[in-house]
Amino acid sequence: MPLGGEAYCAHCGYQLTGLPQRGACPECGQEYDPGSIVGRDSPTTLNIIIRFGWPVALYALSTLLLFAHDLLGDSGMVLLFLAAVIGAAGCFINVPVQIWLLRRSGATRAGKRGERIMTLMTCMSAVSIIGPFVIFGGCLCVVTSS
Repeated sequence: MPLGGEAYCAHCGYQLTGLPQRGACPECGQEYDPGSIVGRDSPTTLNIIIRFGWPVALYALSTLLLFAHDLLGDSGMVLLFLAAVIGAAGCFINVPVQIWLLRRSGATRAGKRGERIMTLMTCMSAVSIIGPFVIFGGCLCVVTSS
């Protein structure tokens, strides 16, 4: 019975749709079976950076603008404070959600591509969790030194 739907080689990302359930990938020669097939094409590096980085970017932007309080009125400060809280919470909530989604999609399965995705996920997870502390600490240093 040939593979149907979206079926990709976990090693190189070659589309295996229509090929037998077990065999060697025509692109890279790696053996595949139903357990090693990725359900959809692996996400790009930019896609992973955006998935993990949007809360950090929101937090950084809102925090930096929040510390520039001379330029804003009271209503602007409230909105930026809310954006900073959402960004900080998003940093901590987004990491396990994105890891779960990427693992469920099969993007992290064995192979060189899966290893690269896991490495990038680990780096972006660290940035997402440590980032808010670094940004806030840097802003505090700037404010207290002036």
